[in-house]
Amino acid sequence: MSTHASLLLRACCLVGLLGAPWLGCDSPSIEQSDTASGTDTTGDAVPDADAVPDADAALDTDLDAETALDTVPDTDPDAETALDTAPDSGPDLVPDVASDTTPDVAPDTTPDVVPDTTPDVTPDTTPDTIVEPPCSTFGFGTAPSAWSLPYPLLTPTGADYNQTANANHALVDLDGDGRLDFLVIRDLERATSDPLAGKNHWLLFKNTGAGWSNAPTPWSLPYPMLPPAGGDFNQLANAFHAVIDLNGDARPDLVQFAPGGAGPSDPLLGKNHWRVYLNTGSGFASTPTLWTIPFALEGTGAGHNLLSNASHALISLAGNTRPEFVVIVDDERPAAARDPLVGKNHWLVFSNSGAGFSQSPKLWTLAFPLILPTGGSFNALATTAHLLADLTGAGRPDFLVHRDTERTSPDPLVGKNHWLIFPNTAAAFASTPVQWTLPFPLIGTSANQSDFANANHAVLSLRDLAEPDLLVIRDVERTSPDPLVGKNHWLLFANTGAGFSAAPKPVALPYPLLTPTGADFNQLATERHVLLDLDGDGLTDFIELESGERATTDPLLGKSYWLVYPNRCL
Repeated sequence: MSTHASLLLRACCLVGLLGAPWLGCDSPSIEQSDTASGTDTTGDAVPDADAVPDADAALDTDLDAETALDTVPDTDPDAETALDTAPDSGPDLVPDVASDTTPDVAPDTTPDVVPDTTPDVTPDTTPDTIVEPPCSTFGFGTAPSAWSLPYPLLTPTGADYNQTANANHALVDLDGDGRLDFLVIRDLERATSDPLAGKNHWLLFKNTGAGWSNAPTPWSLPYPMLPPAGGDFNQLANAFHAVIDLNGDARPDLVQFAPGGAGPSDPLLGKNHWRVYLNTGSGFASTPTLWTIPFALEGTGAGHNLLSNASHALISLAGNTRPEFVVIVDDERPAAARDPLVGKNHWLVFSNSGAGFSQSPKLWTLAFPLILPTGGSFNALATTAHLLADLTGAGRPDFLVHRDTERTSPDPLVGKNHWLIFPNTAAAFASTPVQWTLPFPLIGTSANQSDFANANHAVLSLRDLAEPDLLVIRDVERTSPDPLVGKNHWLLFANTGAGFSAAPKPVALPYPLLTPTGADFNQLATERHVLLDLDGDGLTDFIELESGERATTDPLLGKSYWLVYPNRCL
């Protein structure tokens, strides 16, 4: 299947997922194919094309340690140790479902299918607790529905464009309605192309709830991405611009942050401000808003003027809907202004006002020093031992230690009995950890067993809850494995609010992914299937893109439609 042949998609969504407000993308935003790989041991659903590739030892599943659009964004969240040069713009394979923001009059006994948008008349005096879905068995149904495509992606000429995203199209929620539309940025796949696509506009095929419309709506661009003078800047993100929601209205804007691309010349670009072309609901505004930045980035050093890099990142640590400018390594400001305690005692947070970043930072206290007196440094949003994750569904990322190799007094039971969570107080990470119980030891049989995700397990939300569960897709890490895992079902260890349950529940598969013939399609995503919420109901469904995994072949699959196996009670 052309470019997907090298991918063999890997794990999916992060805990907070890209839809998480604290990652700077409130709704499922953008999924686009990558063109280069990192050092992952398993292929991304659409692998990274980051200028700083993945440094994780196993597949990404969740929480993007990257905080903004990839040069060509990925389809799954990364737990990489190096930040992308441009932030993530893609939806997580398993997007977030926001939890209630206002307590109910009486605590919920059933998770909301659609989260509350109106506060209750009388707020709760007791917080709600995590509850099980209203069924004992759930999974992906065996009777799929056809999801109509806007045009054939597997063409009669043999051309193969049958991916959730590539260099020509992407799945994007540009209008902020919570459903992924089909966006064409290069009109090279249809039989009749629009010569103005990429010059005046992009083409948006609206999500109808059962497929994508046959007729596109033009999405206006503020300037030509394919300029008359030459050059091709027609991507959702590159070294000069990115599509990201900076003002927190749940609609991604076009942000021009560096000179040299197709955008208008501005001598102060990257020095005093970025140029933000706000999302109007039908296109990007033709006139930019000047978005103040906390200090000059352009001209201060290679790679400094980016949305995110190894020194700073766009992320909402406090759980706001607007991403903040967080300095984790203070080597970009003028020498006289640098804080020698950054990475030792705290990070610096420049808050987002909705029109720019503040000029004065707040100190965000760290759980423990990440830069040691001995010279060792673990000062990154994610390493092989820690990452930022929202396991409790509070809407704020906590500091999670899954290998206790960075503290001076390690806990020998981390990764065996529990992980350690240093809670996010909305102003800092607590200095005292809370133990997060594990259903079985993750440290023992393999080098990457205690990872937040690997080829055998992943932390993600399949249920209609904000809190992610532990999902086992290959039962090779427990002492008493289930031989039907990957054939009939996966195993879900539910999030209890203080850990993962000891006893699993089966998650029914629509067809065997480990087949009697020996074929192995048992991954969260492959070139022929992915996990996505296409209909916007907050539940992640199993999407079959192309025949080849089931015994029965569907000649219209990838030409007229994809097949959606719904996530539901069984």
